[in-house]
Amino acid sequence: MDMKNVQGLRLFLITLLELSSKGEKETCSYVENAIGKGVATELCKKYQEFYQNGLQVNSVKLVDDYYRQWNRCADGQENKYMCGENDGLLLLIALALNEFN
Repeated sequence: MDMKNVQGLRLFLITLLELSSKGEKETCSYVENAIGKGVATELCKKYQEFYQNGLQVNSVKLVDDYYRQWNRCADGQENKYMCGENDGLLLLIALALNEFN
């Protein structure tokens, strides 16, 4: 799935940056588990104050579907795309950036 065609992905990524800048953290293990369930859905529930006026329901599903291609992306890897275990939000950004050549 081409990231340019995923409605809401840019807003989702910008919000991840905002969460990170406010000191919010998620583990890579949490993120990897949430990818299988729908990572945008999970984070929108957890951080409602950040997403309340943001992603529309159909965009959340598209972002969830986009990230499912990365299911088990870093499972068992120490490096996890140059992210430490507590850098799960950054892992989501790194996975999207992975598409750039």
